[in-house]
Amino acid sequence: MPTAVLEQTSPAEAPRKRWTRAECAAVEATGVWDQQHLELVNGELISKIGKKRPHVITLSLVHAWLISVFGPEYVNPEAPIDVAPGDNPINEPEPDLIVLSRPRTKS
Repeated sequence: MPTAVLEQTSPAEAPRKRWTRAECAAVEATGVWDQQHLELVNGELISKIGKKRPHVITLSLVHAWLISVFGPEYVNPEAPIDVAPGDNPINEPEPDLIVLSRPRTKS
């Protein structure tokens, strides 16, 4: 009985490492990533690229506007979002700006 031979046109991708917040915290504590700015999104480490001038200008304008609308105690720039670590252990995004649902506390 004849059999068909399927030709593989591209090599199979190696499985990617899926990181957890705990693993990232452990590696960060060693200082290995001190010179890198990384963000954990859906288990993948994303390198945050430097911002270009148009991005910085827009960010400054949006930041000032958000403060005028919500107040400085509700607007937080460049802070990681704690997305319920027990429920979502593979994400720790760090957006440019966040608006908090309650005033930030000093700690």
